[in-house]
Amino acid sequence: MPRRATILILNQSPSQLELDPESTQLWRGELKDGVDTEVPGVIPSGGFIVIRCKSTGFPQCIEGAVTCRIEGHAPHDSVRFIWKSRYFLRDVYKAETSREGFTVDVEGGGGARAVVLFVFSKYDDVCICTFV
Repeated sequence: MPRRATILILNQSPSQLELDPESTQLWRGELKDGVDTEVPGVIPSGGFIVIRCKSTGFPQCIEGAVTCRIEGHAPHDSVRFIWKSRYFLRDVYKAETSREGFTVDVEGGGGARAVVLFVFSKYDDVCICTFV
């Protein structure tokens, strides 16, 4: 039975995310037939996208990534979402951002029918108070 992964990318930042079409890659596996066969080009502030993929058979895995540019910032400021749903090794779901002040939380994942939520957000400066 092929593995399946549903990837949700939720943009909770005030900035729009623009997907880099050249960096949207599925190294192993394929987009699930009939739904979401094209990844949208933009994730608006408060919006999300869903990417559904499946392995090409047993014991194949799913490996993919999407890179987005953060609108309103320097062209090299980006965030990259990475997923690896494997048969024999540990599943990997991670994200990296080159822009200070932004963070990505990763929820879910694992198993033959993984659902992973990446939440991209901007965090406020932390106030450290010292009491004397």
